[in-house]
Amino acid sequence: MGNKLAGAGIYDDFEPSYQWHREQTQDVLHIYLRGFEREQIHVKPEKGSLVIWGERPIDPPKRQRFRKEFSLPKNFKEEEIHAQFSATGILSVIVPKKETLGRQMSSLFSRVNFNKYWLLLLVLKLIVYVVYVIMKGKLEKVAHNQTSNACRSC
Repeated sequence: MGNKLAGAGIYDDFEPSYQWHREQTQDVLHIYLRGFEREQIHVKPEKGSLVIWGERPIDPPKRQRFRKEFSLPKNFKEEEIHAQFSATGILSVIVPKKETLGRQMSSLFSRVNFNKYWLLLLVLKLIVYVVYVIMKGKLEKVAHNQTSNACRSC
């Protein structure tokens, strides 16, 4: 990006390339930081954001540094955010998501191992039963009305 003089060193500020991978239970951020070491990189969640920065020496007195801030989704688990740094220079930040009702139901059905057709058949049977109960109540009401009308003419 640009060179800046600071104190006794020259800083080369740069913008690292990155890529988000969105998954059902978590988001994973990959930042490409070839030449950096684990101790030179910092990751910190702050008020709905994820701040990542680092600095490393290049050639004395020159140093390379970056600072990047990412907005986090509202449904993330801040206390479970963690990072891994690979030997190839890729920082992977795992941002777990909170469970939603839809995801809880989905995982329940997958654990029970429901066959979709059996589930559909069960729902159809339930609908038929509800219609039967409604119709039975209406028929009983009609029969009751006819009986009470017949008794009045007696």
